[in-house]
Amino acid sequence: MGDVLRYKATHVMLTFWSKGLLFLFAKSTTLHVKNAYLINWGLLEWKRC
Repeated sequence: MGDVLRYKATHVMLTFWSKGLLFLFAKSTTLHVKNAYLINWGLLEWKRC
């Protein structure tokens, strides 16, 4: 019985861990996209002046 519980606990932990990693990855990717967009926009504005 203990093995089953341990397996389930490990499975839950791994699921949470992978979801957390995906969330962090998505957040950092969104930040990179926003920064790239802002930099490109700033360069376009700067060239226009």
